[in-house]
Amino acid sequence: MGRFIEALCDYIEWYNKDRIKLSLGGMSPAQYRRSLGLAA
Repeated sequence: MGRFIEALCDYIEWYNKDRIKLSLGGMSPAQYRRSLGLAA
């Protein structure tokens, strides 16, 4: 079960930080939030 939780956490981190979205102008969600001044 521990390995599953680790893999899930890795996926969530990738999904929120590295995944590129065309609807966000080709930026990841984290990059988009930073561009709006919503994240440090």
